[in-house]
Formats: sequence, structure tokens, C-alpha cells
Amino acid sequence: MEHHGCEKRLPLACIGLVMASILAACSTFDEGQPRVAVATAPEAPNIESVSVFGIFRNGRLSPEAWEDFGKALSAPFSQGICKAVYDVVFTDANPELAAVIDDYTKENGVSDELLEKFSSLATGDTILLIAMDGQVPKAAPPSAEGPSKPAQAPSPSGPGNSGGSGAGGGMVPGGGRGMGRGGGGMGRGGMGSRRPQSASVQHAKPDKGFWELTAHFYSVRLHRSTRQVKLNQQGQDIDGDLKLFAAKLGTALPGVPCHGWNSTVKVDSDAIRTLGEE
Repeated sequence: MEHHGCEKRLPLACIGLVMASILAACSTFDEGQPRVAVATAPEAPNIESVSVFGIFRNGRLSPEAWEDFGKALSAPFSQGICKAVYDVVFTDANPELAAVIDDYTKENGVSDELLEKFSSLATGDTILLIAMDGQVPKAAPPSAEGPSKPAQAPSPSGPGNSGGSGAGGGMVPGGGRGMGRGGGGMGRGGMGSRRPQSASVQHAKPDKGFWELTAHFYSVRLHRSTRQVKLNQQGQDIDGDLKLFAAKLGTALPGVPCHGWNSTVKVDSDAIRTLGEE
């Protein structure tokens, strides 16, 4: 597949470079503090309405994810839930086409070329795709020695028992390698003891969740991606960060409604196969 240069068409990859620079400039933020960045291509048109494509999660399009996160992510654009074109209804009704799209996006992500094939279906002037990249916070495993014994009073010959670690929870989106490839991964750490622990009672530290939420905006008129809004976070409060992300989208695009899709227009599965062969 031909990769066009930024000087020619400013595709998504080029906006991603701008986004990476913005986030790098914010790298001095305290650990655990959400980082939100907005990148806009030059001459990007004003967005009047959006049609939601769906969610790219764990390196694949996830029709089920919109059912889980769609209401929170629709908040800037609707009082209800925006209609996503790539949802369980679509995949159930178009199994062959869905399989072809799945194969293509596993290798190429959700490219501008793929969104172009759906542009005639969109009733909004901009197609919105949400990419979710992250890792569930993992609790510390139990000690191999079994339940801890009551703490003993310190003695001159060695320290008493101390330490322990907290465990994270909550539902956190999974990782992806698609649109807006960006770093995913999993942090390590946790609050532990500041004093040495007995060799016989070691407590593993919990992993911290890490996730990225990225909104990609594809202009139907310009046939290319023109904006990104990205949130990076390490922690456990995915619900709070979804609200923060949605609020940022609402600030970046105030008063923009979501529109649906024209169900009478069909996408040709052979056209998607051809994209993968280019």
C-alpha cells in the first residue's frame, strides 16, 4: 500500500506525529494525572455533525464495545446513544463483509481508505472513530506462604512484618494497534511498605492500568482525517476518564450533533479486499 507524504494529503499518520509531539511536551505531568491533547490538520473544515463508525479495540474492530461504552462516548453529541455503523447489528446482518473488514483492519488498522468506502453511507459531514488502547489493572496475587500471620513486635535482630499492597479494579478498555498507534502498555507499581519485608512474607505489587482513548475525525468532503483528540492515563478510574474524555470532545466540538447512516447504500466486500491487496 502506498504511503502518502504529509506534504501531499495530511493523512491520519501525519496527525499522529503532531499528537505524539504534543503528548511528549506534556510528559512532565505527575504520574496518574490524565493527559489530553488535541491535534488539528491545517485547513481542517469546521465539523457540523458526526457519524460514528465504531470502536477499534485490542487491535481489532469491536462491535460489542459500542454497547459497553457508547452511551458515555455519545454524551458530547447526543442525549442518548449515537448510532454506530459497525455494531453487532451490522456484523450479524453482513457476516461476509464484516469478516473482510475484520481481516483488513487487523493488518492495516482503520485507514482513511477504509473510511472512504463508508463515506457515502454517512449522513454527517465527519466520520468519528474511537480507538481504545489499554490494560486492565491487575491485583497482586496472594502470598505463596498463605495468609499473613499477625505482625510481631520488632526485635533487635530483624524488622517486623510490614507492607502489603492495594489492588485495582474496574473495567478498562483493551489495547489496539490500529488508528493512531500510540503506546499502549501496562504500568507497574503500587503502594508498598517503606521498610524491608521478611524474606518469608513477600507481597507482589499490583499492576497499574494504562490506557489511551483517541477520537479520530475523518472529513467526508476532504476524504482524509483532519483531527484527533487523545487521552493518556495510568490508574484505575476508567469511568471518570471516560467522562473527562467526553467532556474534552464536547469542548473541542461544542454543539455538534451525531447523525446516523444511510442503510440503503451498500459497501462492496470486494472493494475492501482490493484495499488489502494494494
